[in-house]
Amino acid sequence: MVGQGVSLIIPTHNRSSTLLRVLGAVQSQTVPQDSFETVVVDDGSEDDTEAKVSELKRAASGMRLTYLRQQHRGPAAARNAGLAASTGSTVVLLGDDTIPSLDLLEQHLRYHENHNRDGMLAVVGRVAWPIQMRTTPFVRFSGVAGPQFGYACMKPKTPLPYKRFYTSNLSFRRTLIQGLDYVFDEDFTSAMWEDTELGYRLARRGMVLHYLPDAVVHHEHPTSLAATYRRFVKIGEVSRVMLQKHPELEPEIHSRRKLRLIHGLTFGLGAVVPLADRIDSAGLPLPKALYWLILAAAYARGAARFRDGPPRATGSRT
Repeated sequence: MVGQGVSLIIPTHNRSSTLLRVLGAVQSQTVPQDSFETVVVDDGSEDDTEAKVSELKRAASGMRLTYLRQQHRGPAAARNAGLAASTGSTVVLLGDDTIPSLDLLEQHLRYHENHNRDGMLAVVGRVAWPIQMRTTPFVRFSGVAGPQFGYACMKPKTPLPYKRFYTSNLSFRRTLIQGLDYVFDEDFTSAMWEDTELGYRLARRGMVLHYLPDAVVHHEHPTSLAATYRRFVKIGEVSRVMLQKHPELEPEIHSRRKLRLIHGLTFGLGAVVPLADRIDSAGLPLPKALYWLILAAAYARGAARFRDGPPRATGSRT
């Protein structure tokens, strides 16, 4: 039966209002409420998340909702806690700001039933901006063909590279992760690279990743060119942690020497970000090549400022 043995895992941190909209959509799924469990892992929130989820749990008597709380250790640790506390044979991962379409679970589960014969398939759904949210040219670019999600180059029923292992809307059979020494690497303490790192290890074990565009969530996370620039500085910095763990990926992730060269060639480009951000906020598109150049400069800047320490033990817990 569609919907049996499913665990929906949602890590959260200081987003109680958006999380409630996510859970509201979970309550309205087209599969029966008793056919899946929802595990919310609160990663040390300082807002009213615990009170709001507890209130919902009391009111939603038919909803199989588990609330866990941990010290603030990042989404990798939160997902690990959710996986350990859940029991479903199929796992669906969402973000606390990705509101599911009402048939999301049905779409994921039907795809696994029809295509996941050996348990080695993972399915990534589509993340779209809410219709009511104002988007700028850069935001629309970043969510389709740009740095955040690359849906423009993803074809259904075609194997995807491990870098498309997006945990904001992802499903797999639990057998896919059985036998791993660890699932998400908790050395990644922020929401960057931790899903890519797991996707890489799973791909080495034989995972096949497919794109299911009909499995849709709406990403309620307004952003901007300036905010994305700052995030890419951090992504560049954390990329060095990924490289410490997997030095064989240097050709893909780029050596520090190459990134220092890029940083030198693009030095000062960050100064144009405020102006570019104002232009974008006014609804005027800039060349896509400029968007990419700005973000490449940010990534290289982050990588260049990373301070080497002892290599991090793969899979160590923070």
